[in-house]
Amino acid sequence: MRIETNLDDRDLVKRVLAGDSRAQQEFFYSYRDRLYRTCVHFLGYQDGEAEDIVQRVLEIAHGKMGSFDFRYKLSTWLIQICVNLCYERLRQRKRTLLMVERDLEIAMDRRAHDPAPDGAGEEEARERKLGL
Repeated sequence: MRIETNLDDRDLVKRVLAGDSRAQQEFFYSYRDRLYRTCVHFLGYQDGEAEDIVQRVLEIAHGKMGSFDFRYKLSTWLIQICVNLCYERLRQRKRTLLMVERDLEIAMDRRAHDPAPDGAGEEEARERKLGL
C-alpha cells in the first residue's frame, strides 16, 4: 500500500520528525518493499529474518533521521543501512556455523579417542566383519 503524497525527502523527514502520522506511514510504505527485496537478495528467499531487518532499518533511520544529509537520496541511505545489517547478520551466521563445526570436531575427536563402552567395540567389529 502506498499513500499518495507530494512530499520530497526533506519535507517527508521534517514531518516524520514532527510526529506527523501520515508522513510516518508514507515513509514506511514508500521504502518497506524495496528494503525487503534488498534483504532477500542478501539473506535468501523466505528468510524469516528479512522482515525483522526491515523493521530494524526503519527504527535506526527514524532515530538518526535528524542528522540525515540531504545531499544524498533518502532511499540510498536506507538501503545502505539495510545492506550493513544484512552483512552483520551473515557474519553472525558464519560465526555460529564455525562454532558448531568446532564443537562437532571436538565431539568426533573425543569419540575416536574414548574407549568403547562395555562390549560395544566387539559388536562394531562384528558388524564391520559382516559388512553392516
